[in-house]
Amino acid sequence: MSTYPEPDELEKRAVKYLLKILLQIPSYLEYLKELIDNSQFCIIIESLANHPKRDDAKRIWSNIQQMISPNELKEEMSSVIYISYEYTNEEFCKEFVRELRKKITIPIWVDYENVELCDDMWKYVYPIITSATTVVTLISTAYSESMDKFQELSYIISANKLKDAKKALIVVTIEHNFNF
Repeated sequence: MSTYPEPDELEKRAVKYLLKILLQIPSYLEYLKELIDNSQFCIIIESLANHPKRDDAKRIWSNIQQMISPNELKEEMSSVIYISYEYTNEEFCKEFVRELRKKITIPIWVDYENVELCDDMWKYVYPIITSATTVVTLISTAYSESMDKFQELSYIISANKLKDAKKALIVVTIEHNFNF
């Protein structure tokens, strides 16, 4: 049995950036279907997704699972609003959610109320994004500069494309003169 040497820094970077590229593929359904048909690719992504701190691989694997078995992943579609925000804007988000709850009765899911900040937030957030009927994104300079938020927003958009029913995506800019 042969063992593989530890990857060097260049190999680690190559994998990291290839995963980021692959994360964008759900926006192009025809390419996603081709990748799903490649069983070796699916085995590799599933294996990477099972490693800690591999959020990109977990998101890709979630996209693949959603395409392979959409009925298994569908949550009961009761109305819920998912709030996407950048953590540096948490105080604004708290005030926004507080005011929104005064005006509506639809349940609101926001991470600071439901999970502890951890390395593997994606496993908690993914099913909520998938089942949410409305997504509100609180856009700011910090949000637009965050790779994690870019990937989350890309997933929100691609998940919406994969679903039969369209979810509402509401973008709220939280800075004056902000240009996304």
